[in-house]
This record gives sequence, structure tokens and C-alpha cells, in this order.
Amino acid sequence: MSAQPSAYQQPAYQQPPAYPPPAPPKKGKGLKITLGVVGGLFLVCAVAACALFYPFFTEGTSRVSAPATLPGNLTKQTGDSSQSLADSLESSLRKDVSGIEDVAVGVYTSGDNDLQHGVVVAAATGSFLFPGSQVDDAFSGFDSSGSGSSLGTPRTYDAGKLGGTVKCADGTSSSGAFDKFAMCVWADHGSVGLVLFFDRGAAESASLFIQIREKVQTRH
Repeated sequence: MSAQPSAYQQPAYQQPPAYPPPAPPKKGKGLKITLGVVGGLFLVCAVAACALFYPFFTEGTSRVSAPATLPGNLTKQTGDSSQSLADSLESSLRKDVSGIEDVAVGVYTSGDNDLQHGVVVAAATGSFLFPGSQVDDAFSGFDSSGSGSSLGTPRTYDAGKLGGTVKCADGTSSSGAFDKFAMCVWADHGSVGLVLFFDRGAAESASLFIQIREKVQTRH
């Protein structure tokens, strides 16, 4: 006869069910986050670099010349005295503004060949990171040249379709050769130029200066 289990016999011990182990972390998640951050920073830097250097691609292709005629009924003079004045202005421009490459200069008078109401032009190409500084350097160099002439405070004027920075200032001469004169300067990332206007004020000269610049400076 088989033995019967006792009513008080304890059931066999059963191991409690194990909770499922936590899922292992996905590999590469941290790497993806890092690459995403780096990629975002690279994109920001790329956009900033494009914004900074884009003007060099557009304005850095400038050319300058001293054509035979300029707006305002101005004709280029080729005499010895005119050439000497142009050479002096070129030398001053190279001294006052760094990074200059090609230079074009010219002395121009009205139809009656009267320098009393003429202009002197000096323009140059180059690579300029901060064009506004080149403009200020040109004015500072003129004031310290010891020419006996002085300039008032430069004022900013509209630069026209070529852009950049344009400033003009009224001047006085201790020599008495001219009742008044004005000096205007432009600069962008690829060029810089100045024009002296004899017997004219800055406000009067500013609009003619923009016309002269657009004839002297071209982009290709």
C-alpha cells in the first residue's frame, strides 16, 4: 500500500518568478548625441564664416582706373605739375593705408582747364577685412601729413550701389590757394579710394563722389 501524503505536509518550495533584467543601454546613443552637437556647431561656424567672407568674393574682384573723363565735366590732365600732384597723392595713400595693391591716380579739371574747381583722384585695390578702418586711416594720414591743410570731422554718407563705407570732410588750407576743399574716401573689402575736391564743400562733393567712384571702380 502506498503511503498517503499527510494533510499537514508543506508543499514543495517554489522559487519566486524573477523580474526581467533591465534592458542594456543602446550602444552608440552617446556618440550620436556628440556627433549631433559637433555637427550643429560646425554648421553654425560655417554659416558665420560664409557671412564674414562672402563680401570678399563679391567685392574682392574690384578693379580701379583713372579714365580720361569723369562725371561733372571733368577731364584728366597730363602735364608735369598734374602728374607730380597725382604721384604725391599715390605715395600718401600707400603710406596711410596698408594692404594696397594696384593704384590708379589722376588730376581732373573742368572744361576751362581750371584746377581751382578740379579734383584729384587716387584709388587702389587690395584685401581689407575692416573697410571702415581703411577710411579712418586715410583721414588720419592726411591730417598728419604736414601739408598745412586740415580736415574737419568726417561724416558718413550713402555709399551708393557699390556699398562699403563712405565718409567726407570739409577742409581748410593755410596756404590760401583755395577758399575751401573737401576730401571724400570710400572703402570696401576689395578697394579703397579718395578724392580731393577743390573749392567745394563736403555736402556738395558727396553726391559727385559717388558718381566718380562708380566710374573709377568696377567689379568683374
